[in-house]
Amino acid sequence: MPEDLSRQHAFVVLAYQASPFLADCLGSLAAQTVKSRILVATSTPNDLIAAAAAALGLGVIVNPERQGIAGDFNFGLRASGARFVTLAHQDDTYAPDFLERSLAEFAAHEGSLCFTSYVEIDDAGRPMRSKVSFAKHAIEGLTLGDHHVLRGARLRAFLSLGNALPCSSVTYDLARLGDFAFSTDFVSNLDWDAWWRLQVAGHTFLRAPYPLVGRRHNDLTETSRLLRMAPAGPRISPCSAAPGPRRSPKSSPRPIGPGTEAQVQRLLRFGLTGLLTTAIAYGVMAGLMRLGVHYLVAAAASWASSLCVGFAINRRFTFGIRGAERSRRDFGFYALGAVLQLLLGMAVYSVLIGQWRLSVTPAFAINLVFTTSFSFLFMRFVTFRRAAQPLRPAD
Repeated sequence: MPEDLSRQHAFVVLAYQASPFLADCLGSLAAQTVKSRILVATSTPNDLIAAAAAALGLGVIVNPERQGIAGDFNFGLRASGARFVTLAHQDDTYAPDFLERSLAEFAAHEGSLCFTSYVEIDDAGRPMRSKVSFAKHAIEGLTLGDHHVLRGARLRAFLSLGNALPCSSVTYDLARLGDFAFSTDFVSNLDWDAWWRLQVAGHTFLRAPYPLVGRRHNDLTETSRLLRMAPAGPRISPCSAAPGPRRSPKSSPRPIGPGTEAQVQRLLRFGLTGLLTTAIAYGVMAGLMRLGVHYLVAAAASWASSLCVGFAINRRFTFGIRGAERSRRDFGFYALGAVLQLLLGMAVYSVLIGQWRLSVTPAFAINLVFTTSFSFLFMRFVTFRRAAQPLRPAD
């Protein structure tokens, strides 16, 4: 089946100026297990692009208009005339089975686009790690699990936490997307804006949950250049979109923070706070029971102490809210969230253990994902929803 669809597919490599990694990208596409057309599209033709394409016998198509990233993306989408299009990024590399696995999802399910996971790589192509990629993979794992078909609340939760969907891994089904186009209102993170608009319109996303793209992050990329140029202050999209026209609150969620680094810090701080409050709760309960206090009383005191400590740390440390203004209101919502989290956990356990007969270990792991995700989202969008200011760097 992927072989049949490959005849309707094209890789369109978005080449810009003089990237030293273009040849690596083209080589990885030529080595795919399922063959497809490869085109190089550019609005900045030069000798390096021409030589890299000629080395593999590939053609170069030139966009005659210079309309920024959105213009290049939209030109690349339609330039090949293919139904399925992957806009490959010149700095990235692709696993040999990238296309095979992506097209297999289209063969098995109905969806408007398919994306894969990724690994971050250095300039030499070696895997590397960073706080940003760690946070993005955490968002993907917590919200998507091993699901291949995404729509509705699950997809919204994934996109609401930031731009964790790697645009260079996306294969588009233009037959289902109709007149879709990237917005020219943004100079960065226009991909997140596109994903959000598509999910609002009811499109189904497909996912091949495998690390099939090697993504480079360095000072040569266009995103890095835009972030260096971007003015300080809030931005439209949740991961560093440049200022643009005001969006309706109904069409776009409030950002978690003003940039990717702020989101990373917030997620990491939330996790650290959870570990600390858990340790405190255990210490209080164990200590009281050693003093002869009844275990139910000790459990209640443990829960209350973790509630107070968790509120104080999350309010100031995780979400950056300082001062006593509306602290009682915040605590009321925080306590409500804790109660709802407890009830959600009981409901999940009743299904996993009571109905599905899972053992304790997998049930605990699944329940932890649900309750932790709920807790963070409730704090972000209910308890501390006004927290949009930049976080100070961690000490």
